[in-house]
This record gives sequence, C-alpha cells and structure tokens, in this order.
Amino acid sequence: MLRGQEAWKVISAVNQFNSPALDQAAFVAVDPALSETKPTDVGRSRQDPSPYGQVVIAEDWQVQVTDMIRGSSAWTMVERANQFNDPPPDGKEYVAIQLHVRHIGTKDIHKSMDGSYLRLTGAANVVYDSPSIVDIQPALDVDLYPGGEAEGWITMEAAEGESRASLP
Repeated sequence: MLRGQEAWKVISAVNQFNSPALDQAAFVAVDPALSETKPTDVGRSRQDPSPYGQVVIAEDWQVQVTDMIRGSSAWTMVERANQFNDPPPDGKEYVAIQLHVRHIGTKDIHKSMDGSYLRLTGAANVVYDSPSIVDIQPALDVDLYPGGEAEGWITMEAAEGESRASLP
C-alpha cells in the first residue's frame, strides 16, 4: 500500500493524463461504422410513434422498447424493488418499461441515459414524469461511449388506463 509522499506522486502522475491505461492493450477507438447509422423518421412524432419493439434511431441513440408492464403487475415490481416505495396515487398507475439503448454518436465522449431523459404521454395529452421511487433492477442508468449498449428498466407514472401510451 502506498502512503504519504509515494501515494501523492502516483495521484499526481495519474491526474496529468486524461485516460491512463490499466493494461497494455487499452487502446479503444470509435468504430467508424457508427457514422453509417443515420437517424430515421420512425417515432419522430406523437402522431406516428414507432411500433412496439421497433428500434428508433435518433442522432446519438438507438432505443428499443423490449418490454412494458403496467398496473398491478408494475406496482408489484416497484414494491419488490424497495419495500418503502409508495403505491401510485389514486387514479394513477405505474408503467414499467424495459429499454435497450445503444450510443451511436461518433465523438469519443460518453453520454448518459436514464429515466430522467424520458417522459410518457398518451391519448389524454398529458406529459407524465418519472415517480420518485427506488428503481426496478436492473435500472436503466448508464454512461456509454460510442458503440456501448445497455438494457434496463425505467418506471413512469400515468393515469390508470391511459391509452396510446408512448415515449415522446
């Protein structure tokens, strides 16, 4: 274990570099093929949302809904995530959405994705926020470099029976 002056020398050396390698093969570059992935018009408007399960391609992200659970089944998932999570308010229900995301940007910077970047809406034309709960696991809460992908759950809250639910 390094102590005192020796530890300070190591910390100072690391802080001089943006990304110190931890092994000899630690070089990673953005895949040039990512520049060939172009945004599509699928899911660009509330009037024409993408079909369930179809991949939506935006500027820096590919997003796909892989599962959706609502009502009492979603509440069971939320309650299992943490015993102190509250049930949805009267007239509301939880909507648990599993997403697969892939960062397709071409700049070598990481980007974040979690439920706070998304909202839910439907036929009532109300934009619903994420509830203040402990997330269902695995939660979608990631930082990804280009080419990185992850899958996880977000939880939204909507009016009971909200029809034509979508993520605008």
